[in-house]
Amino acid sequence: MHLNLSRKSYPNTFICDRKLELKSNFGSDEEDINLIFQFFETLPNLKSLKLLQFNLLSRPIDISQLIASLRHAPLLELVLDTGCPAIVEGPPTIGLSGLEKLSITWNNQATGSAHTHLYELIRPSLETLVDLVIDNHLSTDFDLQLLKPAGNTLRSFEYFLASNDEGILDIVPIIFPHLTSLSLRWDFTATRHSILWKVCIWSMTYGSRSSTYEFLQDGHISALAKNQNLLDLTLSSDFEVESGDTIKRSHDDYPWYVRCYKRRLKVTQEVVLACHKLQRCSWIQLPNGRLSSLKHSFVVEERVSDGKKTRVVRGMKQDWMGRNHWNYGFIVKCKSEDLPGDIIGENDSLSDDDDEI
Repeated sequence: MHLNLSRKSYPNTFICDRKLELKSNFGSDEEDINLIFQFFETLPNLKSLKLLQFNLLSRPIDISQLIASLRHAPLLELVLDTGCPAIVEGPPTIGLSGLEKLSITWNNQATGSAHTHLYELIRPSLETLVDLVIDNHLSTDFDLQLLKPAGNTLRSFEYFLASNDEGILDIVPIIFPHLTSLSLRWDFTATRHSILWKVCIWSMTYGSRSSTYEFLQDGHISALAKNQNLLDLTLSSDFEVESGDTIKRSHDDYPWYVRCYKRRLKVTQEVVLACHKLQRCSWIQLPNGRLSSLKHSFVVEERVSDGKKTRVVRGMKQDWMGRNHWNYGFIVKCKSEDLPGDIIGENDSLSDDDDEI
């Protein structure tokens, strides 16, 4: 439901609503903010609330008032965006208990520990959470060990890091041993790189011909293999730094697109060998010379031939695929049938989100 609130009395039909998505265009006007909180108090059956902010809907000082206005409701899902960066003062607000799905975009600093405020919003539901998203915009990372009580119930975890800490790949399967979906995104603002995968380059010369090969030499796959129940994996990563392969033009360097895709196809095939239940794997490639990030998605199909079962990785079609491109004197083959990975096109049964994010 999308609401355009006014200062008139609320219709009685709201009393039966169980799901509410509120996209705010409110500014910091205190009367408007109080109006929203009063409205929440009239929804005794509310099970799901998504509070998305375009401006300061709930200023950080009002988080306690927001939570107070929801304590009466049997909420199972809460999506909360804390809005523009600001300073949180006073004691931490204790969050809601009994939540199964919780998503927090956290922009706030605090006079004490900002992570303490974030943790207290999560803590009361730790033993019931099935799906948790933490979009952390602080300069330091949240201590995931605090979330250990969620280990028995949590099945889906999405986390945005402000650093390039690779150790989280070893920590996650210990804290959350039953995950079926994992999404980790590193965005180290000092370099604008994600974590680096160690790609080794090997050149060979045969008479007058020379060939260059790339192969992966990295411990990240052994860490991912510890997630024994994983079905869906999304990671941001940087293969191009170690390969010394930077984009030459922001939009039409199609040979570079092909190389980036092939690298991620190859590493996906290796991850699939280590994670035996994996069905889907996506790679977020940060801009680093482009105007937007790229998303490389792959699916895993099981095929049987001569009574033998194999798992095959297939690429998902991206916007630059599907046709050949003229590239400064030569043709770059970008048709799906010319690329490896048995690419799933627009007319296949499977579909994907936009590949640019």
